[in-house]
Amino acid sequence: MEKIFYILFAICILIILSAFTLIFSKRSNLLFWVPFIFTFIPIEYIDRYIVGLPSILTWLQQIILIICFGISIIIFLKRPLKVSSWFIFSFCVFLIIAIVSVAINGTKIATAIYSQRGFIFIFAYLVNFKAVYDKLSLSKVYQLIVKAGLISVALAILQRIYVTLGNSTGDMVAGLFSSDSQYLYFQCFCFIISISYWYHHKQLINKISPRNLSIIFILSIGIANNKAGIGFLLFILFLFALYIGYKNFWKFFGKFLVLGLVMGFSLMIFENILRGSGRLKDKGSYAYLTDPNYILGYLFGTDEKNKGILEKNGALRRGSALTFGYKLLKENSYTFYFGRGPGSTSESSIGTGELSNQYEGYKIGRSSLSEKLTEVGIIGTTFFIMTIFVLYFNRSREFPLFKEQVLIRKISVIFILIYLPYENMFLTILNGLIISVLLYPNIIDLKEEKLELVNQ
Repeated sequence: MEKIFYILFAICILIILSAFTLIFSKRSNLLFWVPFIFTFIPIEYIDRYIVGLPSILTWLQQIILIICFGISIIIFLKRPLKVSSWFIFSFCVFLIIAIVSVAINGTKIATAIYSQRGFIFIFAYLVNFKAVYDKLSLSKVYQLIVKAGLISVALAILQRIYVTLGNSTGDMVAGLFSSDSQYLYFQCFCFIISISYWYHHKQLINKISPRNLSIIFILSIGIANNKAGIGFLLFILFLFALYIGYKNFWKFFGKFLVLGLVMGFSLMIFENILRGSGRLKDKGSYAYLTDPNYILGYLFGTDEKNKGILEKNGALRRGSALTFGYKLLKENSYTFYFGRGPGSTSESSIGTGELSNQYEGYKIGRSSLSEKLTEVGIIGTTFFIMTIFVLYFNRSREFPLFKEQVLIRKISVIFILIYLPYENMFLTILNGLIISVLLYPNIIDLKEEKLELVNQ
């Protein structure tokens, strides 16, 4: 009976794919637009905070993306995928290591495939992007990203007002996304885009200067009141200064840096006054930047409450997730090099994950880095990082990037790498979109530039 069910299910899927293929073959650009728009519909947020939705609806974004992916493969079979060969090579090596890990640990095939959905989302967007190769330039794609970021800011402001008036959890400030960590991730990416265009004196959106866009995105990170947001913002500015040179950075951003420091010190003084009067009893908002003991406690835990290394929700602290995952690898040489198997952590698995059953309540895959380290070991994690890092050096002779686009890619790649030990963002469709945007070829922009030169 179960086999009959699977056969009928497969037939239904084929019928649906065939129907959608006929529709999208006439309007192929929808294969890009439909999943792109659905990426910014906060379905999980609605389910979590507003009204409970059927579980199938919480998967709607992923389902639509995968369906469009399958149709794009059929329609654009003869259209070459324009993507970095080094990215493909690094991914193939990582895939081989993951297969070896599956063989060593006896992981179920379905679990192993599901655990690699982060890469599936990336390739889904890359293939869907074929639909707009001749319609959207890389600059236009950046415009779309930034416009989505502006809408997210507007929604985040309303959410912040609601949270402040209703005394609700600050996690509700997530803009167009399901969580505050996704909001922070995306808004930082938008800030990188806007500041790169600002530095190179390029207009990104009509009627809004890149300078004003940069200020808006700085404020958008502050709206979330996410402590890590300030740290990531400072880190992006540090990377920016490192890339363009500190003298150029000071000429370009000096006034705003001084203003930011004055505001920061003013808030610290105000906060200390309130704490001295007894109105505030918790640790300072800036303790995670200035107090080493607070930082160690935040990352690894320093007391016995919640088992010390665990957060209140049962998840391992970010630093503890890495050290705990590393200890699990030291059982033998096979697990050290190839991990405990794809899907062994709760975050990447279809169910709770083998390790979560063994260590009840421990969310070992707290971040992308701790998840990959535990699942595919030292070798697998190295090549996982390489799949992202190769984008930093990627230079296409056929489709060379403009200066502002090079700056965006280089700073974004380092930012994404730094985000790996903070949250498990790699498994989200948002990350799939951002990585695919960084891999998008600079086709139409070059054609237009050559046309202008000919006309001149």
